[in-house]
Amino acid sequence: MPDCPQYGKMRVSIARGTAVSVVGTNDFARRESVINMLGEHFRMSRRMHPSGPERFRLSYDPLSEFYVDSVDGSYWQACTLFDFGWGSEPGYYRYPLPETADLVELLLTAQAEDDYFGAASVLLEGNADEVLPQLEAALQNTKRYPLAAQRLAAVGLNRAVNHSEITGKSAEQVQADFAHWQALADEIVRMTEKQKTSWWRTLFSKKR
Repeated sequence: MPDCPQYGKMRVSIARGTAVSVVGTNDFARRESVINMLGEHFRMSRRMHPSGPERFRLSYDPLSEFYVDSVDGSYWQACTLFDFGWGSEPGYYRYPLPETADLVELLLTAQAEDDYFGAASVLLEGNADEVLPQLEAALQNTKRYPLAAQRLAAVGLNRAVNHSEITGKSAEQVQADFAHWQALADEIVRMTEKQKTSWWRTLFSKKR
């Protein structure tokens, strides 16, 4: 994750000048799929590949010590982002990082997968205590965020995991935090199941 004061201590891995060659049809197809899903604020690999900056339309500028988008000239930093199950993916975030409220909005409304998975990794890594009530409120605001439950489930919040900081807290406080995240996960599961049931009912009613 980016090492940014407002998000606490986050992991950073600068991969300067990394080059990855394109070999064969399959590799070319993978390259094109990455280009087509480029995020506006985050870009990351899948299963640790690809990780070279050129695959994300970026090139390293030694003068600024940033990666630069070849199309819009925006500045990016290398980092590690979302863990899909095989370790934190290498990626890049657009400098500067959005504020917490903007990251929450990105998580809930972004079209590109890289943007909402990237936003989730930053929010849950360094700012979870502040983010939790915002996620709870968004989940209930179905008019503004109709897909909030599905989006939060996609980033793994339908499973009870205590994302809050535990350092300096008593066992009772840690348990209370876990219960809070458990309640959020239960509500996400309830809402996604309700939406699935509603979808099937609508589908069958149309077939009659």
